[in-house]
Amino acid sequence: MAKNRKAQAKRRRHLWRERKRHLHRVVRKRLQCEQRAIARGQIPARLTRTPRIYAPSVFDLAQATHRTELLRMLGSLRELVGLRNLPVAIDFSRVTKMWPSGTLLFLAEIKRLIWITKGLRRISCRRVHDRKVNQVLHQIGFYQAIRRTSKVEPTAEDVIHWRALSGTGAEGDKAGELVETVGGRLPEALNTPMYNGLVEAMTNCKQHAYIRDRGDRLKIRGRGEWWMFAQEHLGKLSVVFCDLGIGIPNSLPLTQGAGPVRDLLARIGRMTGVTGDADFIRAAVELGRSRSGEPHRGKGLQDVVDVIDASANGALQIFSNAGCYTYRVRDGKSSPDYSDFKESIMGTLIQWTVPIKAEEPLP
Repeated sequence: MAKNRKAQAKRRRHLWRERKRHLHRVVRKRLQCEQRAIARGQIPARLTRTPRIYAPSVFDLAQATHRTELLRMLGSLRELVGLRNLPVAIDFSRVTKMWPSGTLLFLAEIKRLIWITKGLRRISCRRVHDRKVNQVLHQIGFYQAIRRTSKVEPTAEDVIHWRALSGTGAEGDKAGELVETVGGRLPEALNTPMYNGLVEAMTNCKQHAYIRDRGDRLKIRGRGEWWMFAQEHLGKLSVVFCDLGIGIPNSLPLTQGAGPVRDLLARIGRMTGVTGDADFIRAAVELGRSRSGEPHRGKGLQDVVDVIDASANGALQIFSNAGCYTYRVRDGKSSPDYSDFKESIMGTLIQWTVPIKAEEPLP
């Protein structure tokens, strides 16, 4: 009898362990399936646990593959945090490079989701393996935004000089502070166009970018928010400016009229029956006048182009929705280029670089 009871107890323990292992295998497999679905942008209706979103290996908008991965991750964040109000964990274990354009768009989306969820702790991060990536996340204020304690001290030369700014509408004091800080080392011809370009970009956010919701299903119109990175390093001043509005291809016909925009597209020689977002960006640059038509207002994107022209060696890149417009000046010779991508960033991002006398970095 005693031997039978012991054998039965042993068998029950064995069956319990096997059942537990089976349940663990089922949950693990389901989690793996969910992660693969999230990576493809196909989020299941029901989730087993707090979803983990893997950040792409490279944060970049100019290269098609990296752009697709980044925008897919941002779409998953909007779906889970913005629409379902669920907590998510961003896994940075695969990240090796964070270029300014992709990084600023990522930060802007994070700040917007935090505002939408009224500051609730819905976003966390895990497994930041790369040391420089860890420094970048600290430097741009990502850890502070998600209220994570960070003792990181950035030391990398291509990280410590970046400054992150943000605001709502035209804030001339912030533009003036940036221009005054480097004004003594900028060529004199650049000071006014640089200030005008920054102020006009901020003003456009208030008057153009957020005139309706951006179509991301969150149905929330912005308040004129903008985000900016600025860096003075290795004899160059780099500025990256971003808004999460409806984009130039959508705002230009609304603010300037469909007829004038159509005529301009035909005049610049790109009206081939199918007009891409890049054509509208070029049209906005060529138009050279503001929505309001007031004489004291700037010329919009043309102010930024003037900065590049006056620099003799500079570069400008404008991403808006699915379009990209690039304008480079080398030894006084300009070379514009434009292209379209499959995915839209649902907003506008402008980055430009101009030479500057190398002295003390930005404080």
